[in-house]
Amino acid sequence: MSSKVRTGHIRDDSQLSLLTLLRYSMQIYFVFLRYCAGSILTLIIDNLVFAVVYARTGSIGWGIVLARLVAMFASFYFSREAVFRFRGRAAPAFLRFVGLVTLLGAVSYLGTSFLAETAQMRPGFAKLIVEGVLFFASFGLNRLFVFSASAKQAQIRTEA
Repeated sequence: MSSKVRTGHIRDDSQLSLLTLLRYSMQIYFVFLRYCAGSILTLIIDNLVFAVVYARTGSIGWGIVLARLVAMFASFYFSREAVFRFRGRAAPAFLRFVGLVTLLGAVSYLGTSFLAETAQMRPGFAKLIVEGVLFFASFGLNRLFVFSASAKQAQIRTEA
């Protein structure tokens, strides 16, 4: 036997499902919009540092590594506090975040180097293309593995 939710303005289960779906969709979109705002700040920091380091050293690798280090702290804080509103302990979340940044940095290095060498693209342009693709992957991975309720629960279980 199923229980039905009774309200004055919803007439059947299909309307309830539609409203529930719409509410959940809006929650995800708002999180994504906050993620976009934080990412714009991070993108500016990351690319400015990359440009300066690359101009001085000519090294794609050092440019990406130093840019990630500088932008990582601001990105973590903004993601934890404003985007995902994660209330778990900061240290384990930061370690997961650093792991993800490291993984995405390696993918960025490989992709940027590949496009710069194989397609003869300017490294800055190649990096923008690679980072554009990684942006969506980063949102999903942060949401699922770094700042999720299950990550918080796993953290609580290991503390007990």
